[in-house]
Formats: sequence, C-alpha cells, structure tokens
Amino acid sequence: MKRILQTLAAVAITAFALVASAQSVDVPAEVHELLGGIEYVPTAAEWQKLGPDAAVTLRAIAGSPKERPSKRSRAISAMAHFPTPETQAFLEGLAADTNSKPKFRGKALRALAVGFKSGALPTLKTFAADANSTVREDAILGLGTVATPEAKVVLEQRLQLETKVHLRETIQKSLGR
Repeated sequence: MKRILQTLAAVAITAFALVASAQSVDVPAEVHELLGGIEYVPTAAEWQKLGPDAAVTLRAIAGSPKERPSKRSRAISAMAHFPTPETQAFLEGLAADTNSKPKFRGKALRALAVGFKSGALPTLKTFAADANSTVREDAILGLGTVATPEAKVVLEQRLQLETKVHLRETIQKSLGR
C-alpha cells in the first residue's frame, strides 16, 4: 500500500511539473516570434492564448523607436485583439501624437476600429477630419469597419467635405457604394 501511495505521489508531482512548465511561456519571446513573420498574420486566438501580458509587450514594441517600423506596425495592429482600457488609451494617444509617423497613427485608428468597434467612434470621427490625408484615410476605413448607423452618418458628412478624390472614393467604398 505504501508503495502504491508513493507511486501515485510521484505521478502527481510529475503531472504538476509538466502542467507548470507548459504554463510558463516566455510571453515577450512569443510576441516577438509572432510579429516576426513576413507573410503570416497571427490569428486572434494565437494572440489571446498568450494572455494579457502580450498586450503589455505589444505596447512596449509599438512605442519603441528602437524596433523596426514593420514590427511596430504589426504590434499596433495586433493590439486590436486586446480590447482593454489600457490598450484603448495607448492607441488613442498614438493616433493623437502628431510627432508619430502617419502610418503608425493610422494603424492605431484601424486597431481601435477592429478591437473597440462602436467604442472607437468618437476617436474615429475626430480623425476623419485630420489634416494628414493618410490619417484621414485610416479613420475613414475604421468607420467603415465599425459600420454602425452613426459611423455611416459620419462618413456621409465627411463625403460632403472631403476634397481629395481618392478619399472620396474610400468613403464611398466604406459606405458600400
């Protein structure tokens, strides 16, 4: 009987150690790995499997001028899979930062639209009138992604004001015309 109990204890300890080692993932390394693919875009499930620490790492990468611009862009886009107040504040701050590259500002707007849907409307509405046409275009595309009646009203209003032909076409496509 004692031998059986010792064997069961050893099996339980081994199983616990295996579970613990499987759960101790190096999240920053995994995030860098997922961002490193050239043509592969990780799924929402792959991002969410890493847990909330992945969002912290994504924000650090997105905000780091030491990272390659392509990696920063991918990190910004991936934040859509972590719709938390911290992520929303980071993305809204990035969109508003006129010292950031328009590409990064636009990626932030698109991530807000995907991750926060109608919760992103006030921000998207503001940036649909931005002085930078790249930022405006991404706000317009974000409004098209949200696609609520309120977003469509904003797009209709913007269509009346927009002077750039390619942005007028983008608005019309976002309205489904």
